[in-house]
Amino acid sequence: MLSRRVMLAALALGMMAAVPLLCPAQSFPIPGKRVRVVVPFPPGGQADFQARLIAPKLSAALGVPVVVDNRPGASSIIGVQEVARAAPDGHTLLYTIASPIVVNPHLFAKLPYDPLRDLTPITLTAVTAQLLVAHVSVPADDIKELIAYAKAHPGKLSFGSYGLGTSSHLYGEMLKASAGIDVVHVPYKGAADATKDLVAGRIDFMFMALTAPLPYVRQGKLKVLGVVGNKRIASLPGVPAIPEQGLQGFELTGWLGMFAPAGTPAATVDRLNSELVKILREPQIVERFRQGGSDAASTTPKGFATLVHNDHEKWGEVVRRLGITAN
Repeated sequence: MLSRRVMLAALALGMMAAVPLLCPAQSFPIPGKRVRVVVPFPPGGQADFQARLIAPKLSAALGVPVVVDNRPGASSIIGVQEVARAAPDGHTLLYTIASPIVVNPHLFAKLPYDPLRDLTPITLTAVTAQLLVAHVSVPADDIKELIAYAKAHPGKLSFGSYGLGTSSHLYGEMLKASAGIDVVHVPYKGAADATKDLVAGRIDFMFMALTAPLPYVRQGKLKVLGVVGNKRIASLPGVPAIPEQGLQGFELTGWLGMFAPAGTPAATVDRLNSELVKILREPQIVERFRQGGSDAASTTPKGFATLVHNDHEKWGEVVRRLGITAN
């Protein structure tokens, strides 16, 4: 028969073994519930690429599954609206480029969400390099030559975009207005299809992030005519910035970021921000983002909210000046 001392020791060991079951080591905010990161674009674009790099690391940090859910359509409205209407528990997030947040409200008269009211900024994640890229058949090697050819052949050239209201669309409209040229806009549902048609020569040029066109530029199938922003980029030092070529108004650059539904508890937002900032500072992530044409970045939730508000105002001025609507 077991002695009283042995029985007590066995009972103590059994209670210790049961503790992890009763008190999970990780309980983000709902233990075991997955986090869904909604990307409002098809697979293959920059937002999708970055979200899939972040997801497994965020899963390890939070101790719950993190999955990427592509919800494209309607100029990204479908995906953004889904997050805006989701339960504010931190388990449904939005990973997006800037345009659905800071441009769409100025394009659509009846947008089913208000990004400043219905979403909570968590952190900026990346700043992107935007390029003006043309098919090699276009007889122009810089902005001035493109404008000269477009003026000599009105209506002949076409430019693609990732969809109505995206930065690729607005930059194209800005070029039309600034240069006084007649070119045709061809909207797509995302970067992958637009890039495919640009490489095939079915459209002539497009403003786009570095991720998609760079391999084709290296293969000699596409060429870069200019860089959006005030300075050249390290990966293409020989390509001048567009303002450097004499065309002003192209200083606004693109970004990506993570959002939660409005009403998400501050503690949950802070936890997500803290884990994401750590991930975005990892050398591996910094390098993968750089290879994809972006600089990894991070902010506090308040800092990101300020950026969103400021860009919302700036892009509103651009949209009103150009007189663009999507309705």
